This record gives sequence, C-alpha cells and structure tokens, in this order.
Amino acid sequence: MNLLVVDDEYYIVHHIATALNGKRAGIDTIFCAYSSEQAKKMIQTHQVDILITDIEMPQGSGLELIQWIKAQGLSIVTLILTGHQRFDYAQKAIAMQCFGYILKPVRISFLESELMKAVRSCLLYTSPS
Repeated sequence: MNLLVVDDEYYIVHHIATALNGKRAGIDTIFCAYSSEQAKKMIQTHQVDILITDIEMPQGSGLELIQWIKAQGLSIVTLILTGHQRFDYAQKAIAMQCFGYILKPVRISFLESELMKAVRSCLLYTSPS
C-alpha cells in the first residue's frame, strides 16, 4: 500500500512523512508532493493507493486534484488534511466521496488512526470476491 502526501508547506509534508509509522498503518512507501501538478506526475509514475492532500495550494487545489483522480478512473482513497473549516469545502469533499476530512493541526496518532481506516477500506475495496 502506497501513500502520497500533498501540501504546499514543505514542513508539513516532511513532518507527516517522517512522523507517521507507515509500517504500523500498513503503508509500504510514502511519496511526497508540494503541488497538485507534482502529485499528478507522481500518480502517473507510481502506484498510489491513498492520498492525503491539503485543499488550498498554488497551481491547483486539493479538491481539483481529487476531481482529476476521479476523471482518470483511478481508485485512490482520498483524505483531506486542511486548516479550513469551511462547510462548502467539506460538502464538496463529501460529494467526491473523500474518505476523510481532517483539520490541522492534527496529532500524528489521530492521523495514523485515520490512515489505518483508509488502508482497511482499500483492502476491502480491492480484495477479490
């Protein structure tokens, strides 16, 4: 299971990538991107199963990135990690079937817990019948 973390704030991405216990959560590889354009390139060149993305970023929002993923027909479980408590953002995330909407600042233990739920969801979705 591979995770892609996308945020325009380098230190947030770096902190998540280094502080998360990916192995405990069921993650083999954590990829990092600092814009939605970088994320798209990463998705096109690597297997990404779970995405954690910020919403507001230069060069495209996290919501636009999720829309692009859906338009490509990819089954990536998406979580939003944002500092915005705006209802319209949460509403759009729900409409796009995002797995979670997490507010910053977040405890790593809580993020790991949400990630483990996302991994279980991935496994259920991709397991053979």
